[in-house]
Amino acid sequence: MTLSKREVFQIHQLKDTGYTERRIAGELGLSRPTVRKYIIEPSPEVKKRASHSPLLEPYYPVIDRYLEIDDKASAVVVYQRLLERGYKGGVTILRDYLRKLRGERKKQEVYIRYESSPGEQCQIDWGYFGTFKYGKDYRKVWCFAMEECYSRLLYLEWTHSCNIDVFIACHVHAFSFFGGTPREIVHDNLKTAVIERDGRLVRFNERYLDFLRPLHITPRPCNPGQPHEKGKIEKGGIHYIRYNFWPLRNFSDIYDLNNQGWKWRDEIANVRIHRTTREKPVGRFKKVTMRPFLKDSIDPREVKFTRVYSTDCRVWFDCNYYSVPSGISGKDVVVKADNRIVTIYYKDHPVARHQRCWKKNMSIDTPRHIKKLLEKKKGALASKQQEYFLSMGPISQQYLDALTRANLPVKRNIRELLRLKDICGSEALISACKIALKHNALGTEYVENILLQQMYPKTEYAPVVMKQKEYNDLRITEADLASYDNLIFTNKQEENKDG
Repeated sequence: MTLSKREVFQIHQLKDTGYTERRIAGELGLSRPTVRKYIIEPSPEVKKRASHSPLLEPYYPVIDRYLEIDDKASAVVVYQRLLERGYKGGVTILRDYLRKLRGERKKQEVYIRYESSPGEQCQIDWGYFGTFKYGKDYRKVWCFAMEECYSRLLYLEWTHSCNIDVFIACHVHAFSFFGGTPREIVHDNLKTAVIERDGRLVRFNERYLDFLRPLHITPRPCNPGQPHEKGKIEKGGIHYIRYNFWPLRNFSDIYDLNNQGWKWRDEIANVRIHRTTREKPVGRFKKVTMRPFLKDSIDPREVKFTRVYSTDCRVWFDCNYYSVPSGISGKDVVVKADNRIVTIYYKDHPVARHQRCWKKNMSIDTPRHIKKLLEKKKGALASKQQEYFLSMGPISQQYLDALTRANLPVKRNIRELLRLKDICGSEALISACKIALKHNALGTEYVENILLQQMYPKTEYAPVVMKQKEYNDLRITEADLASYDNLIFTNKQEENKDG
């Protein structure tokens, strides 16, 4: 144990007044061997630590590689990674080696430590941790941290947003983790909590106050530029997460990040011996009694009031399109979402449910929504085709009525008749329909046959001259071919009915 010059002076001053070694040790809170050592030699030589260790030397290349990945990785993080590689030494020699590589740190300002009673106070903070790539798009990554100040028990959660909905949701998740609520929450002047501040005058976000009011929690914003006022979460929360958990890890998405973070929280952060309390946070938390919290009374999901697009029956939420049933096209709906599920409500009833997509400008559809939408659009198309056909005049109305009375498929026949109109023109089509009505020849195939006949001119042939002249004067009544057409049409109708 090395004593300061002031402490050595006190030992010799008491010795000169006749104090025994036992009494000096009791007065100064030192051991008798220490007192005796400094009486004999007021300025003992301080043994320097070995500049190298045989246990650490084999890992120098590994440490250098870690520092290339993250040159700010703490000694504890590097120590954890070396243990996975079979390192048998301690963290002190590692810390000395890293200090030698990086140089001494500058002195920090000194503050008075404040300790709160169990369950009295929690401190919260946000931290920015870069971006994740989803396909070609990027999403920002934020970490929410809350710490119970007496025990130092830590809760953390990663999100892709830090808006007021997510902010409140993280509070709900943290209170569920702690099993209750504190009497006050300390935070800085983040915009989701503090809208405006002028000295001691603070204007809070009204939605945040509405959330805290029924829970009887008092918000305590720090003074601007004074992060030490929430030093427990500042140093033991975001800073601790950034330099103990984050370095030298890989994550596939926000879900993998949270799973690894919660595992680290439960296996390292909350079971370590805390440097200040000298206890494990999870053990010290057993002395804490939080106030009751009914998590089911608060819906922690993000909420957005929006309107369904009438053109394709989708809603726009968080840079993506989500489908809804075609029956609520153009209606006002409410979108509620957590990290995994997006649910859409119409008149307080859920009408659609989707997996949340973190890519951007994507269309997330339910197959039955699209099927019904297509059916609806087909019906609308058929209706428009029918209106267009009827606009051609009274003959088209008569022909449509005749098709309906004959129990023939109206949509298919109208579609085929419009196809013939595009080929032959509307006048030729109406003329053919008039002829078909006259002979009661209903169906697209008859109209098409009439159009083909009209397209080709009739060839006039000279009368045949018989050798017997009396035969040339004979006149035969022309047969009515319509009766044959009616016979053919009647037979075809009977075949359709039998089929």
